[in-house]
Amino acid sequence: MKRKYRKIILACLIIVIGFYFFYTFPRKYNITFHGIKYRLGDISYKEDIVVRIKGWYTKKIFLGNQFKGEICLGDEKLLNVNLELNEYNSDILMGYKEDIGEFRMYGKIYFSNTFDKIAILLFEPDDKGDYSKGHWNCKNGLMISAPAKSREEALNLSKELIRDEIIKYGDL
Repeated sequence: MKRKYRKIILACLIIVIGFYFFYTFPRKYNITFHGIKYRLGDISYKEDIVVRIKGWYTKKIFLGNQFKGEICLGDEKLLNVNLELNEYNSDILMGYKEDIGEFRMYGKIYFSNTFDKIAILLFEPDDKGDYSKGHWNCKNGLMISAPAKSREEALNLSKELIRDEIIKYGDL
């Protein structure tokens, strides 16, 4: 009888360990999204933008998920991006800019659970084009949402991803 229980326990243990490695194994991503850059409170401001994400995405059971790689927002290429995603699947978007040789913050990025949708609260650049010294607000802040073909679709995607962490739906 003890042998039967040992076999059952061993089989369960192997299944749990197998599931753990399958779930947490890093996955390579190389995705291109066509999205919309828009300004809250200004329905006339809309710009098409291509967002490219290339790197490794790791799911963790007890900690937040992690992304390491590069993200391109139109012509802005951010290298060495290291995102420790919180319970909202978001983190501060910060990356290395080769042309200036520094790390810079660009905003806050939100992912869907399946990593197929993104929304970015984009900090306003200062007079020199530096996003990290800028700001963002829910009245007239810049946003990027992808994939999206229209401003309305982008706005709805942002509402879906951001939920109630920062923005109240009435403010969008």
